[in-house]
Amino acid sequence: MITIYKYTLDNFGKIRLPSKHEFLTVQMQNSKATFWFKVDTNSSDCEKFYVMYGTGWEINEYDSTSEKYIVTVQNEHGFVWHIFEKV
Repeated sequence: MITIYKYTLDNFGKIRLPSKHEFLTVQMQNSKATFWFKVDTNSSDCEKFYVMYGTGWEINEYDSTSEKYIVTVQNEHGFVWHIFEKV
């Protein structure tokens, strides 16, 4: 079945979701970065890893070949997060 599910990151920046998926968006919900994907629930599961950087944070050992920019979001206090997928 094809449907839209939402996911939040665990403490290690991981999301477990069906292997056949399409990223839709990330928004802040209840002070957490919440991801929406269109997924095929009949496909096997996989894991995706993400990292979030705040504006002005020092980024150690950034490598554009290992992190792909996804989106920038703001929380209700105006703090800005930049989200990257680990590839």
